[in-house]
Amino acid sequence: MSDFGSRNMGFFGGSTTGGGGSSTGVNGLNGTTNIGLGGTLTGNTTINGDNRILSLGDDSSLLNAFKSRYSQLDFLMVIGNYASAISSGNSEMYFAYGNNNTGNISTIRINDTEIRTQDSNGNIGLKLDFVNRAYTLGDYDDGYNGIKFIVDDTNQFIKTVNGSGDNGVIITNSFTFFGIRNNVQYLYFSIDYGLNKLALRTTADISDGIELDLNNRIYKFGTYNIGTTWIQINDNPQSFTFNAQSLIFTGANLQTATVPTGTFSYLVITLNGQLYQILCQKP
Repeated sequence: MSDFGSRNMGFFGGSTTGGGGSSTGVNGLNGTTNIGLGGTLTGNTTINGDNRILSLGDDSSLLNAFKSRYSQLDFLMVIGNYASAISSGNSEMYFAYGNNNTGNISTIRINDTEIRTQDSNGNIGLKLDFVNRAYTLGDYDDGYNGIKFIVDDTNQFIKTVNGSGDNGVIITNSFTFFGIRNNVQYLYFSIDYGLNKLALRTTADISDGIELDLNNRIYKFGTYNIGTTWIQINDNPQSFTFNAQSLIFTGANLQTATVPTGTFSYLVITLNGQLYQILCQKP
């Protein structure tokens, strides 16, 4: 029994050279005894137990890129032009993948409060902030063009953002906005659930242009807030209001030189608060 390992297996060392035996350095494997590998490793091979590095193939540039980027590597594996790594330190953990053909390294970063992704140049992709309950997809640190989609449960909104600010859609518990709404420009439609109102909001975030007040059945068109020319339909008194400096009617059939011979009638209007009757005669 004592000779079983040495004579028949060559696995535990001994005097024979079956499938294992001693090694003093083959393909970067440096040992003294009890090492046995089936087959032959070709090319460059590195296994570093102290730094937890496995490298198969000659790709020192990718290997060095990972080592320089992450101060503490728990595990790094490089096979050909591709590599993956696990790194921890400063209460964070990284899962990274790199491709030496493109020079890119993509990373998932995890700590006790958030998860985020990174590319070779910085933070981009996905950020899950569990403390603030805010979740962002896109260029969340504005390192490129600032395009992103945000779900903020704490402040209760969903919105799209570009480099200049809120742009596209904003959804809250009370409103939905469509358009651009930032410190540079305001031009968007707002839907107010509480007031049951749709309005176009423009300069200085003021409602103007179009306002549909469905609760009160009042509908406005024109510069009713930032100007003085507008039309209003109010269904309650069944009125049609013009607010203008002049009324201009243009059309080929709006006037005639023919003297009317029919019966008379009167059109009742309110002009600047005063009631008038305009004589009308059938042709």
